[in-house]
Amino acid sequence: MFGLSFQVVADTRVLLEDLRWGNRLLILDSRPDSERYVGRILELAPAEDVHERRLLVFLVQENGVVEFTASGRLRSSFLSEEGLLDKLGGSDVALVGLDGEVKSRYLASDFSWTDLFSRIDAMLMRQREIWRSARGR
Repeated sequence: MFGLSFQVVADTRVLLEDLRWGNRLLILDSRPDSERYVGRILELAPAEDVHERRLLVFLVQENGVVEFTASGRLRSSFLSEEGLLDKLGGSDVALVGLDGEVKSRYLASDFSWTDLFSRIDAMLMRQREIWRSARGR
């Protein structure tokens, strides 16, 4: 799928709530209607920028959820499917902030990494992260 390799790892599940305050989430709906756009989004993923913003990328597929890793691979996800479709709210892509709330939704055809990073960088929590990093903390 998408020309990326798939690696199966342990199938321990956590809930969305378990990731709150630790990571931002990007949830992509890669079911048949948006699959061609989602593949393009992942091909262009700037891994360093994704990591710097504490962003985890998850794909909702017909057969479950997988995680897009920094190495550009897909692997079996530790995240439960519970609540993911609610976060998408009918869109193809949803950004979930550290507080667990949806910050932005996109159609896959309108998605831009530049816009996503600008939105994240404008968030108060991200501003604090940048400030702390600049001060060496």
